[in-house]
Amino acid sequence: MPKRERVMVYPFDVEFAPILRHQAMLGNYDIVSLSSPNGWGLCGKDAGIADCGEPIGIDIHSDFDLLLDNCDTVIFSESHIPVNPAKILYPKISMSIEKHKNILCTANIDIELYDSIVEKCDKQGVYFKYYNNRNSCILDECEDEDIYKINTPIIFVIGMGERTNKFQIQLSLRKYFMQMGYKISQIGSRSYCEMLGFHSMPAFMYSNAIKDYKKIILFNHYVKSIEMSEKPDAIIIGIPGGVIPFNDKFTNRFGMTAFQISMAVKPDTAVMSVFYEKYQDKYFKELHTMIKYRFATEIDCYSLSNVKFDWGNSKQNGMMSYVTIDSKMINEKKKSFSFFNCPVFNMLNSEDAERTGEYLMNRLQNYSDVESI
Repeated sequence: MPKRERVMVYPFDVEFAPILRHQAMLGNYDIVSLSSPNGWGLCGKDAGIADCGEPIGIDIHSDFDLLLDNCDTVIFSESHIPVNPAKILYPKISMSIEKHKNILCTANIDIELYDSIVEKCDKQGVYFKYYNNRNSCILDECEDEDIYKINTPIIFVIGMGERTNKFQIQLSLRKYFMQMGYKISQIGSRSYCEMLGFHSMPAFMYSNAIKDYKKIILFNHYVKSIEMSEKPDAIIIGIPGGVIPFNDKFTNRFGMTAFQISMAVKPDTAVMSVFYEKYQDKYFKELHTMIKYRFATEIDCYSLSNVKFDWGNSKQNGMMSYVTIDSKMINEKKKSFSFFNCPVFNMLNSEDAERTGEYLMNRLQNYSDVESI
């Protein structure tokens, strides 16, 4: 049986929080410590502060050097707060290698740093695993332009934009369906999902060298190849980005990735996550209709995230800004949407996360019953 390794995560922030909440998916790695720069305002607090969700039971510290002595492996994580890989990450990666620590990296680093890290690890006899696939793109022009029928039930996870807890939803659904005994294939919305045992969104979806209509064909063929090789009971697909522009300044890339994926494969059920807001009664009905006709997708339930888009700061600073809200407030807020025929869940509430999985499973079973008649 492989030895379990004690892991430190650096730099920890909200980006890594969903993984920490589902760390069993990391296999033989046990997260024992978390480190963040002092100026991020997280140090000395429970890790649950990062996403304002339920407490996790691990405190965040600033003393990287001290924590390094008590771990076997360091995960250098992609963070929501930008860091300079050469100035911030590389010195700590080098220090870790010198102390004979294994390195896992989800942060985006350039080829020069990558080669240097590989060389240092080889010399010290430790391993280096790089999980960020954004820069790797296999150009396959794919002469066959047929769209294949996917026979396996497909679950979409969609969000109005980034920072709507989509990755938390994807991991929660994976956990639920696998605990229920189902074989799940999955394509995640982040670029390092292989670290968690499933597929990342393929790099060709981000390539400027591939025509948009080709991406639709390639993605369809990609999902079909997964279906044929893995023979799953269901496929979960997390869709990167948002679905519509917020305004002329913040366009969400016009929801192009969501459109391409929805043209490539048709979901059997879908959950959509929205920003925290004081929505009027008609909001979900209009959103439901828009998603149905633009993306040929029926939303079966919604997740109300604990992140509010900050329109004032975004307009003033010229960049997208957000405000994070205590997830306990979502438990009360979602009650005001009981008028709508689709349920609204709080995915940072562990009980609600299980209810969401159960609800979607029942929807799939109902569809199966209808098709068999």
